[in-house]
Amino acid sequence: SVYAAQVAGGLVGWNYGGTIADSHATGEVTGNNQTGGLVGHNAGVIARSYATGNVHGEFQVGGLAGSQSGSITGSYATGDVVGTGIRVGGLVGDNKGNNDNSYAAGSATGPGQVGGLVGLSSGVIANTYAAAFVDGNGSSAIGGLAGVNAGSISNSYWDAGMAGSAVSPDGRDRTSAQMKSQATFAGWGIASTGG
Repeated sequence: SVYAAQVAGGLVGWNYGGTIADSHATGEVTGNNQTGGLVGHNAGVIARSYATGNVHGEFQVGGLAGSQSGSITGSYATGDVVGTGIRVGGLVGDNKGNNDNSYAAGSATGPGQVGGLVGLSSGVIANTYAAAFVDGNGSSAIGGLAGVNAGSISNSYWDAGMAGSAVSPDGRDRTSAQMKSQATFAGWGIASTGG
């Protein structure tokens, strides 16, 4: 497990511009701002990587990365994420970069700007999904996929059967059964969902 006051990650605190690929972290991560299961803040590339540990923080808290201005591709997070402040996401708390072909499957809980995939996004999200329970503690700024979206989201889905009362400003809601159907992910280049 990892504890740090600022920029805490299970593998790396701050990725300044390098590439993290084919990597993972399984421990619990606890911090304040910019806390992630794999990386606290990503300004580089995360590819084909994952985190499974639970994450606890304040602002900008994510299952994979607390915040990011770089690129995340082919990666996922399954740990439960809890933030005491805003911008809490199953994958990324605060997304200012590019995020594609990735997913989140852990719960996301916080007081606002809480999403199954991302808490707040001003970047680009494509070919992603969230199968996560989302709890915004009564806030309206919550979403099955994104809590608040000020960027671009395309070809992305969230499991309405698992999200609880959360809706989503963007992305497409699907039933749990539809999330197991290959037809839902048309155009993703998936040969089989295995379900």
